[in-house]
Amino acid sequence: MGNNVEIKKSKDYLEAVLMDQDNSALAEFLLPNCLALTDYGIAFGQEEIAMDLNFFFQSIDVKSIKFSEQMHCADTTIITFSERCQHIGEFCGVEATGKDFIFNATIALRWQEGKIREYSLTPDVNGMLNQLTDNNTATKIMLALSESNNRCYTLLTKLYALVHEKGLCLTKQQLKCLALHFEGYSAVVSARILNCSIETVRTHMKNIRELYRNGFLGNIENWFKQQGLYSYMRRYAKLMR
Repeated sequence: MGNNVEIKKSKDYLEAVLMDQDNSALAEFLLPNCLALTDYGIAFGQEEIAMDLNFFFQSIDVKSIKFSEQMHCADTTIITFSERCQHIGEFCGVEATGKDFIFNATIALRWQEGKIREYSLTPDVNGMLNQLTDNNTATKIMLALSESNNRCYTLLTKLYALVHEKGLCLTKQQLKCLALHFEGYSAVVSARILNCSIETVRTHMKNIRELYRNGFLGNIENWFKQQGLYSYMRRYAKLMR
């Protein structure tokens, strides 16, 4: 596949998921086990990536997208782009303002046999916050996000690896819901913390219950305690608040 083809397909993917909000594009452009890395965390596989996109669109309505710089080398395409957006929901601690703003980002996509196997997105969150709020508030939010996200990212990645190592195949989104459940939060409160719908939280918990009801776990909370992971889950829930 030539360079121009990979760049075009990268743009087609971004337009499909950001402008058209077409989750069917994930199967068309991504490998099933695609890894997505952003400033907000990590998503593994099309289901988790779709969930992250749904969270984004509850807060941000993308009106148009403009591509500026693009290049391709070896198996990697790098594109810088700008989105003209409207702020329609709580994002990074800022309640919906209804304001229009420009959201700048750079994405690096790695290709394998004509599909994306991994991508890394670096958004200009500070620039967005400065358009939606005052400079002092934006600075405070960025400092809080930096500290919280770094610790959340590190702990979630560790939990995900440990849980899978011990034979429990939960997604990262399921781990988030379960950690908040261990803290005693309802689906309503968990949805608020995770910036998703209440039904999404309930669906994750239902899927988890079906997994451990029919499997070897018996009681999933006891299983986490027996494996020495319960305190990590409680600590992660506190970091998410």
